[in-house]
Amino acid sequence: MPTPPVADLTNLLHAWREGNGNAFGQLINQVYGELKVISAKRLNQSGGTATVTPTELLHEALIGIMPSSMNFESREHFFATMSLSIRSILVDRARAHSAQKRGGDRVRITLSGIDVARNRRSPTYWFWKRRSPSSKLSTRVAGR
Repeated sequence: MPTPPVADLTNLLHAWREGNGNAFGQLINQVYGELKVISAKRLNQSGGTATVTPTELLHEALIGIMPSSMNFESREHFFATMSLSIRSILVDRARAHSAQKRGGDRVRITLSGIDVARNRRSPTYWFWKRRSPSSKLSTRVAGR
């Protein structure tokens, strides 16, 4: 896909910043191919573990940038910002995947329940008693 002249893209960026909604559509139509190449490169740099296509990644980045009122100074600034936006999406997805893989969706119980466990009538006491491998430990946890 041939690259549109720099002046045209810069004018569209300025028109979009000034509130011209049509300018955003025209801009994306002109640079979509280049943005998709950037998206594919970022996806390949991520190690190939992502479960998203370059098109999905690009569309997510476009949705994120659409409502913004960024002041893009030039064509280069726009492409650099889009590249970083795509990278951020990949990083966020990797972090979410890693957190889920390591039990990020589990319910966490803090040790602050130990104070409540001092009372043998408390359900927390019996929870800790059943969880501990030995009764000596559960007695120590319960404060007896």
